[in-house]
Amino acid sequence: MSQVLIFINKPVVWIWPLFAIILWVGLRRTKPTLSKIRTLLLLPTILLALSLKRMIGLSINKVSVLSWLGGVVVGGMLGWLLTRNKVVCADHDHGLVYLPGSWATLISLVIIFFSRYYFSSRFAAEPDLRHSVFYVALSLSVMGFFLGSFTGRVVGHIHQYRKAASMDLRSITSG
Repeated sequence: MSQVLIFINKPVVWIWPLFAIILWVGLRRTKPTLSKIRTLLLLPTILLALSLKRMIGLSINKVSVLSWLGGVVVGGMLGWLLTRNKVVCADHDHGLVYLPGSWATLISLVIIFFSRYYFSSRFAAEPDLRHSVFYVALSLSVMGFFLGSFTGRVVGHIHQYRKAASMDLRSITSG
């Protein structure tokens, strides 16, 4: 209980504005969205960078790397399954895709935010945990799962984009 109070009462200054941005991005994705196909790669790229940053600051071994890879694979399969049959509208000439709304992005971003905050707080409060096989593997498997999930969803959307007949989407305004 005391860790929950510390989490709420003593966060670093930029945490709550970051959380507001995460909520804004996630809530926008609950509605159908028009975007450039290449921007779909933005979240997986950010999550890959966050995963690598986390690995740099921890004691890495075979178990932690395998945990991360396992998370990526399981998350990737789940992400692919969630989007492989979703119908998207495609504008191949302008590189645009119109995606259906989904709560998955909001839920995933909130879980990522709180799990990263939890692990960062624990690692800062107890530096020895950076060498704990269990905590390092758990932290990396969570990051790997969400990296895989977002990547799998992007691959599924790109697959549907390529299969879809092209139409001019420039006149559509996004959510």
